Amino acid sequence: MAKILIVDDEDTIRKLLSSALQRQGHEVVCVEDGYRACDVYPVFQPKVIISDIKMPKMTGFQMWEQLKAKYKDMPPIIFITGHGEKSAAIESLRMGAFDYLEKPFDMDDFNHRLEAAVKSCAMQEENRKLNPTSRPQTRNSRHAWKRVPSWFTGSSTTKPRRSGRSTCSAPRLA
Repeated sequence: MAKILIVDDEDTIRKLLSSALQRQGHEVVCVEDGYRACDVYPVFQPKVIISDIKMPKMTGFQMWEQLKAKYKDMPPIIFITGHGEKSAAIESLRMGAFDYLEKPFDMDDFNHRLEAAVKSCAMQEENRKLNPTSRPQTRNSRHAWKRVPSWFTGSSTTKPRRSGRSTCSAPRLA
């Protein structure tokens, strides 16, 4: 199935999720804080990350920001928290989280959301394989403007001629 990284400072949550996901056939690695997650991520390369938000040392949000800054193709992340604050839910989604759950959560609901995240990751990977040119911008893409035609950038006075006729193959309505 999928490789899943669980990041939570509560041992009981890590054990509960780990055993449930392993029974479903997933490969699971659990860590107790964001620092360990940042160390494990490049080695394990998970397809989904499940992370608590409020943890000692480094919050889930801080961990997510560090990972996104370092790696360009990030898997979906599902944030979980025992502190049911709407502001945390809004912030997690603003940061690009796939989903957000409040503890205690229903395992069936969790499984549906996890399944959706795994499918989303698979679709992202398939899209990257089918269309490698649509990859996210890299540091070197800042020079892409050099490939833009001069008439588009306005650096030349010659512009392509327009015939006035539409190049669209659909029939025109009167």
